[in-house]
Amino acid sequence: METPIILTIDDDENISMLIQRFLEPEGYEVLAAGSGEVALAMVKETVPDLVLLDGLMPGMDGFQVCQRLQQEFEDQFVPVVFLTALDGEQDRARALAVGAAGYLVKPLTRDALLETVTKHLDMKQKWGSIEAGSSAPVQLKHVDFVQHVVKQLALSSEAESCLNAAKSGDLYAAAREIGISDNRLAKLIAEYMGFRLVQYIEPDKIKLEALPASFSRANKVVILEDDTIVLSNPFDMLLMDSLSAVVAPEAMNQMAIAEPQIFEDMLSKTPVEYWSDRLVTTAINMGAGDIHLEPEAGNGLVSIRASGFLVHRVKLADNLATRVISRFKALSGMNIAEKRSPQIGVCAFDYGFNHYRLRISTLPTPIGETMHVRVLAQDAVKLGLSGLGMEAGLDADLRGQVRGARGLFLFIGANGAGKSTTVSSLVNELSESLSIISIENPIEYFLVNVNQQQVNSKAGNDEQQLLNNSLNKLPDLLFLGEIRDKTSAQAAMSCARKGTGIISTMSAKGVVSALELLMTLDVSTDDLARYLSGLVSQRLVRKLCPECSHRYQAMEEELYRLSKYGLDYTGEICRPVGCSKCGNSGYMGYTAIYSLVTAEQLRSALAGAESVRLALEKIRGHAVERLIEQCRVKLQSCQCDISEIARVLEREVPVVARGSVLVVDDDPNICSLLERYLADSGYQVTTAGDGVAALFELGQGQFDLVISDINMPTLDGKMLVELMRQKTIETPVLLISASENLADSARLPIAHRLPKPFSREQLLETVQTVMSTQ
Repeated sequence: METPIILTIDDDENISMLIQRFLEPEGYEVLAAGSGEVALAMVKETVPDLVLLDGLMPGMDGFQVCQRLQQEFEDQFVPVVFLTALDGEQDRARALAVGAAGYLVKPLTRDALLETVTKHLDMKQKWGSIEAGSSAPVQLKHVDFVQHVVKQLALSSEAESCLNAAKSGDLYAAAREIGISDNRLAKLIAEYMGFRLVQYIEPDKIKLEALPASFSRANKVVILEDDTIVLSNPFDMLLMDSLSAVVAPEAMNQMAIAEPQIFEDMLSKTPVEYWSDRLVTTAINMGAGDIHLEPEAGNGLVSIRASGFLVHRVKLADNLATRVISRFKALSGMNIAEKRSPQIGVCAFDYGFNHYRLRISTLPTPIGETMHVRVLAQDAVKLGLSGLGMEAGLDADLRGQVRGARGLFLFIGANGAGKSTTVSSLVNELSESLSIISIENPIEYFLVNVNQQQVNSKAGNDEQQLLNNSLNKLPDLLFLGEIRDKTSAQAAMSCARKGTGIISTMSAKGVVSALELLMTLDVSTDDLARYLSGLVSQRLVRKLCPECSHRYQAMEEELYRLSKYGLDYTGEICRPVGCSKCGNSGYMGYTAIYSLVTAEQLRSALAGAESVRLALEKIRGHAVERLIEQCRVKLQSCQCDISEIARVLEREVPVVARGSVLVVDDDPNICSLLERYLADSGYQVTTAGDGVAALFELGQGQFDLVISDINMPTLDGKMLVELMRQKTIETPVLLISASENLADSARLPIAHRLPKPFSREQLLETVQTVMSTQ
């Protein structure tokens, strides 16, 4: 057996001598190079079996040397292990990017060095059976998977032929030719194989010594510390055969799928570039619109928000999180050094076949900067209002209102509700027939036929200056990005007084909140009545997966969840189920629910009301009426389930009680049970311990029904009914008791009796029957 040759590259002779003293007695031949240049010359003469490389050296540092060594060892597998004092996550990730197979932190110990050398030489023997950069040279069997793709995506026969003609190793390239993105194909592979889909790979979780970097890069595969094999194409049979030669048989069943670009980014980009891009692409793939990065003790917490819900979280090391924020700030034109003031910027981002704009904002906190990234798909404005979820009738009404606007038309919604997308879609459509100028800070969507202007105070283009210049051009419509403060509110109203049609957005929970906010910004109710041309509020809701949603007849309790907010519904509804297409969540994507308050409704409410409070309540009523109408359409069309609709209604609509019930029973447990049954079903419940207490309650207020036991002390149920008759209290009574007691009450003028014991369903059905006959 030949003596293994170890090459140590370190500018410190003492380290090289120490390595020789540790390794040579164990039967290794140690060659020493004092610099990267010397080492590169040596490997041209003698190819070592293992390289031990320092990270910090004068001239070429270890990372540059490693990169050059990978080129020299292109056709051979020679592991390079970093042996350095650098111990940061950034350093380890950088070593991975340049092809390192291992990382050992100084100071050295004999046992640690011997263990590292032995491990990597053993792996080198296994690597000998793998050809670097291999790809499948023959047609491989992936026909069944192609049929799965054809069925799932309803592909044409031409697309099917394209996939079938491709070699297994070229599956992603063939899919791109017919318009299937890498991420979509990766999802289909994971679904078909039953493997987990990963959106990113943490570099510090990779088992560096398991596979050579050149092999990983060529075949898009890595092995993690928990022995999970992450790869992009499990149909590449030559790759699978190569892996089976170096990993345990059981590990071949522990796999995960990632799209090819993840490997390219991880193995070629710096950690900051990798994580910056991965966070955005992960959000895009999840259908999310917002990324939040917030500082916490020793870490940066990344949260991804989709459809208003935080659906994904990951932690980054504090120094990495700081550098990720700095990179986003640089890309969006912010001042990197400024960390004490809020900043806003925009940058472009391309992914797959699509173009995005990232709206980035930062905010200082006592423990560091926070960052928010809004992901805006540029193609979203091409969907039109109907594509965003606006129903046809409301769409037509809105267009007519905006075209005739001679004042401020306001779009309202919570942060992340999609206001900018809605307005941009509307402006994009109207720009074909109207002259439109926009003043934005920043510009989020590029609109072809719109004269868009970016606020830039440093260049003298502040909002007021741009506004004055724009008004001189006499546009049909002026789009002011957002009303954020008193200055922008007053500027908008000033234009409205001149008869200019203006569109703008405002962050508020609803129409009443928006009007109250305008009033706090010194906009008078008179100005609101005269110059406010309309209000559109919107909310995002999750859409049911069209593949697995189940249609059924709703139960009474479910329908009550709607009726208590004024939405009376009797038809069938749909519920989420979960399937492979929607990640077993039951939901796929999201849509918007809109409501519209017209200029006429606003003027009527504000001008004719006795008080501001009454005016706002009347406006709320108009908004709620349109909102309920839109919610009904979403239910009928099976776009949303009851839980999503109820979530929207409960934020806007006051609860409408089903009726007021007085429960009379001397047993507190019975009272409590009946109260819970009735209250859960939407009834307003009052309890009394006997007939005397019941008469007192009847004298204090109106009730729609009295439910009374018969046997009670002081004043029983029969006497209560008799006294109610004498006092001409016409509230219907439902008597509950054992069957024999009810028989004794047969002479009473009461039509409704319920024998004990009874179920919750029997009680509610009887109550509903009694109240419906009144």
